Amino acid sequence: MKRQAVFAVVVTVVMALTCASAPALADTQALDFTRWNELSIFEKMTFGWDFTVAQPVQVTQLGTWAFWTTGLRGPQTVTIWGPGDEELVSATVSSNGAYRGWHWQMLGLADQVILTPGATYTIGAYTADDAGVYRALDLTVSPEIMYEGGRQHSSGYGRPDALPWFPEASVFGPNFQFDPVPEPAAVQLPLLLGLAGAGAWWRLRRHSSRPN
Repeated sequence: MKRQAVFAVVVTVVMALTCASAPALADTQALDFTRWNELSIFEKMTFGWDFTVAQPVQVTQLGTWAFWTTGLRGPQTVTIWGPGDEELVSATVSSNGAYRGWHWQMLGLADQVILTPGATYTIGAYTADDAGVYRALDLTVSPEIMYEGGRQHSSGYGRPDALPWFPEASVFGPNFQFDPVPEPAAVQLPLLLGLAGAGAWWRLRRHSSRPN
């Protein structure tokens, strides 16, 4: 009975150490840019971009680009749509959010969503009257995200499903942050190795405690 209790303690310690040794995930921004050659005032329209993902990712924050030094003129509704025009996640971003990098206003999500490969997603930001970048330059895109081009919806709130007035334009607008979702094997392997080590220790302990 005493040996069983010791073994249980060992297993508990191994599991705790395994969880503690797992690297903490830090939010990654989907994309960024450093220059632009055209600004526009977007009035009562939704603008954004299409994308796919190379691996499952969990969306942790939604945000939008703010031109003014004081932040956004007014709240903007940022939404990610999935296949079939389904709204997967949405948030109202205002100037109460924190800046991320250069002119990004981000808002953390209480209800986070996981995006998976094989589908095309659209992120859009609806604004009643605010400035945005119509031709962004020097895009830097996270390896997990594949940028598919700018989109717009010119009549109110809705999924941006049309090409911009200039098809090559990158329109911002919206952005998001995410955490990569680990593969199940990567999560299970440290635990399995820890349990195997505990089992080996237990067998060695039993063998050494037998009388000669």
